Amino acid sequence: MKFLSSKEIKKTALVLLLFLFVGCGDHSKVIIEQLEGYWEIDSVEQKGEVFKSNQKTPLYDYYFLDKNKGFYKKVAPLLYGNFQTSESSIAFEVREEKGIFKLYFTSPWSSWQKTIQTLNAEQLVLFHQGRNFNYKRVNPKNAINKNESGEE
Repeated sequence: MKFLSSKEIKKTALVLLLFLFVGCGDHSKVIIEQLEGYWEIDSVEQKGEVFKSNQKTPLYDYYFLDKNKGFYKKVAPLLYGNFQTSESSIAFEVREEKGIFKLYFTSPWSSWQKTIQTLNAEQLVLFHQGRNFNYKRVNPKNAINKNESGEE
């Protein structure tokens, strides 16, 4: 039976650590189509502080996406399964810059951008003006008394 020397053990450990870091790294790519739907702000982070919403009536952000363009609007669930929406919506365009996805918004009054930090089926994190906006997906079909009906 052959024993490994301490030098061989160190080399083996280094190789195993290298595989661990490379294999467990975040290789997830943003699937931009997952942006479409209803999102509720869960919290906002700024300078290491986390602010949670204490709003009694939820407001959702609704994103509609067609390829790399879409619109965004605020919607509020009503008692009998409908949504109250504003008449206006804000157009946006998705652009990928060096592997980073950004949303470029344009309204009659202003233009701005938000950077997608995280996007998956359940979570969205947008960075804007020094803040991370943490969203959770809302599925109106599974929520009590909420049905999808406030879309354009």
